[in-house]
Parts: sequence; C-alpha cells; structure tokens
Amino acid sequence: MSTKKLISFFKNLINLKKNDEALTVNKKELESTYLFNNLSNHNYKSNNYPYPFYMEEKKIFAYNLYFICTCERKIDILNTILLNFKIDQTNEYRQAKGKNDSNESIHFSIVSGFNGYLFQIVTNSIKLLNELDILKIEPPPPWISFPEIDPDSLGSLQGSIDYWWYVYWTPFWEKLTPQEKQDYYKIKNATPEWIECIEIHN
Repeated sequence: MSTKKLISFFKNLINLKKNDEALTVNKKELESTYLFNNLSNHNYKSNNYPYPFYMEEKKIFAYNLYFICTCERKIDILNTILLNFKIDQTNEYRQAKGKNDSNESIHFSIVSGFNGYLFQIVTNSIKLLNELDILKIEPPPPWISFPEIDPDSLGSLQGSIDYWWYVYWTPFWEKLTPQEKQDYYKIKNATPEWIECIEIHN
C-alpha cells in the first residue's frame, strides 16, 4: 500500500465497517458537531505515533486517529480521554462520544484485535491530542500480533497481516529514526528473523 493510498484510507476510514472495528456514526452528526470555529488549531502535527489526519475535506473540522496499542496501554489512553471528556458510551466503548466544558467533542471506539486494542478517535481537542502524543503509544510488535507466523516463511504480505502492517505498523515504524529502530529491536528482543522481515517490508 503506497503512502498516498494509506493517507486516503485514513481520511475515508470513518465510512468503513470492517469487523466492527470502524467508528460508525452519521456523517451529518460529525459535520454538525465539528464546526470550523470549534477547532483551535487547523494545522496540528504530532511528534509521535499515531498520526492525526485532518478531516477538513469532508467538512468535518476535527482529527481522525486510527491505531493499535498494547493491552497495557489501553487503560492509560482511556483514562486520558475520560479526564478530558464526559463520555456517553455503549458496548464497552465500541461506540462512544462526549463533550467537555471547552466546547470540544470526541467520538471514539475501542475493540480488541491482533493481541492488542484498536482505537479510532475523532476529536477537535488539541489538548487531548497533545496528551496522547506524550504517551508515545506503540503498536504490539509483529511477533506479538501474529505469534503463529514464522517470519522466515513470510513472503509477500497478504490478508490480515498485510492490513495490520500498513494500517497499524508502518505509520509507527516510519516515525522512528534509524537509531530508535535499532533501540526498539533491542528493547523488544526482536529475533534476527523478525528484524530481517521488518527491514524487507519497510
């Protein structure tokens, strides 16, 4: 998946319904909630994973984040959201939304998958985006998300690992410097086989 296609994927993700992963909400509701004047920064950029995609092209003045985190970080992320918003939610945060006293809003969903938790967040809160950025969220490494896969036998990426690799892993990996990548291998105890696999596919 090319970078251009990846960006297009994220911008249109709000319309997808893939195995209950995507946030399903009426586009008109988003348009009426996320108005131009309710967003304080129309050029926000994050320093870390995940990358926030601005939804201006859809006349939705908010940022869309789509990422996977480890099971351990789910609570940190959810608590950060709950500290910023009063939340209405159903089905254990599969579909949730909220507002705060600063006239900011959020729509988000959390579902389990790939031995982690999949988040999609739409919000116009720059404060929340900054706080999430500070958390330095990471996806689980591929050997955790796909423990059954032998990297030596992995040729071209297909199916669920292709989806996971380019939607969740690549945006994280491309944020790292060469030295950070080497440090990651050491900290995560990556095997030589998985290191070679990552280098080939990134």
